[in-house]
Amino acid sequence: MAFLKLRNKVKTWSISLILVFLSIFLISNVSKNISLYNKQEAVIEWDAISLYAYLPAFFIYNDIKLDFVQPNGKTGDCSYTIWYSENNKGQRIIKTSMGVSYMYLPFFLGAHWYSSITNNPTCGYSPIYKIGIIISCLFYLFLGLFFLRKILLKYYSELVTSIVLIILLAGTSLSYYSIFLPAYTHIFSFALVTMFLYFSIKWNEAPRFTYSIALGLLIGVITLIRPTNFLIVLVWILYNIYNLNSLKLRIKFFFTHYSKILLIAFLAFLTWIPQLIYWKYVTGDFFYYSYGENERFFFNHPHIIEGLFGFRKGFFIYTPIMIFAFIGLYYYFKQNKALAIPIIIYSLLTIYVTLSWWCWWYGGCLGMRPFIDSYAIWCLPLAALINQLNSQKIGWIIGIYLSMSIFIWFNFMYMKKYRTGGVHF
Repeated sequence: MAFLKLRNKVKTWSISLILVFLSIFLISNVSKNISLYNKQEAVIEWDAISLYAYLPAFFIYNDIKLDFVQPNGKTGDCSYTIWYSENNKGQRIIKTSMGVSYMYLPFFLGAHWYSSITNNPTCGYSPIYKIGIIISCLFYLFLGLFFLRKILLKYYSELVTSIVLIILLAGTSLSYYSIFLPAYTHIFSFALVTMFLYFSIKWNEAPRFTYSIALGLLIGVITLIRPTNFLIVLVWILYNIYNLNSLKLRIKFFFTHYSKILLIAFLAFLTWIPQLIYWKYVTGDFFYYSYGENERFFFNHPHIIEGLFGFRKGFFIYTPIMIFAFIGLYYYFKQNKALAIPIIIYSLLTIYVTLSWWCWWYGGCLGMRPFIDSYAIWCLPLAALINQLNSQKIGWIIGIYLSMSIFIWFNFMYMKKYRTGGVHF
């Protein structure tokens, strides 16, 4: 009897949902096998050193001003790695904002509690804390895939949704950053942007207070992780605007629901309060730019050609399968104008702003990593293209899927070569 119930339950599961769980299982299994958490200079490395520093500084060393940090990186028998910048007053400041620390927090506290009851080191940098970070990455990857699946199923079939998920996981760098760089911002941003897209659609269909709460908190954390990702708000604001009349209706719609919009703005600001308090406490100013004068945007000199097609970090060179997402914008515009125009505007501005940063290649990494944050947005036009293939001649279908298969092979080849030094960082 129990077996029959289980079998009936399995029958109600969709292929796409099974793919989500299977992908998390496979990625977690690879993570376990490579055991990065047992390596001294892994997981909490490079950018993650600053992203993570808020938690041990506040919860373990009780010194957010970082006066405890010694040149040898040791306190007692415990080793740590904390980078900081100094202003002209000699004050030590964590360079990055604390958004990712929000995401780590429950898993960090769980690791800290476990370390304390098992007499393991409670310095914040032992393998148990790194395992906590890896689990946090897997958790948010699951959330991102889960909500992306819900969005795709709203507009497309189970088959199209499943194909898009396979392409995303096998044909892009999403899996690589989930496995080898789990503490970086990108998987967390991917999840939050995906959830924001989901609740934006729900809010625009029925602007409830619950959706408003979700949008406000998501905007706050998304921008606290990477301020330029504020551009995602355009997808919500510009929803269903495609001519002058729709613009007038949209303005009227916003005025009708002004109380919910005020709630969204308030909650977005609320998430920033700990960061403002930190800056005020350490520097004396509520707003502080920690990157210095030289690290800034050069909007009059963006590196768009190099960033998209250059062999150094070109997005379409190292993630060629995303070419199909941008081709799909043509079909998506014909299928869903309400979202297509906001997505086109968002995509153009995201490319422009991202590639206007002084370090437009974003350091040593595989491909153009900031664009991982936008993968969920670009999966919609990718789904539109795949959906359109149903009405094409067999030759076109074979040609497109063969090209996609080759690009997926490219992705695995790039990952392998990058890990073994065949592709220079």
